[in-house]
Amino acid sequence: WSLVEAVWSLVEAVWSLVEAVWSLVEAEWSLVEALWSLVEAGWSLVEAEWGLVEAGSSLVEALWSLVEAVWSLVEAVWSLVEAVCSIVEAVWSLVKAVWSLVEAVWSLCGGCVEPS
Repeated sequence: WSLVEAVWSLVEAVWSLVEAVWSLVEAEWSLVEALWSLVEAGWSLVEAEWGLVEAGSSLVEALWSLVEAVWSLVEAVWSLVEAVCSIVEAVWSLVKAVWSLVEAVWSLCGGCVEPS
């Protein structure tokens, strides 16, 4: 019966590991999206600066575009920070899942090797 419980613990630990890996994949995808937003915001900033150079008569409009581009850049950096935090959380979950896996294996072998 304890063998069944140990196997069940192993299955749960493996499932936790799978979930942690999936969280890591999702967090990395968020990072990619945040980086893409950063690139787009940077491009908008370049376009806004170029518009400022070309639009002597519409200086206010170009400045507004610049403000919007800077705001987009700020939002993209914020998304990047959130994505990095998600990665850190996913890595922490992965570490906990690996630890659970180690504990389950240890439980399965019944402490077959005594730690020194």
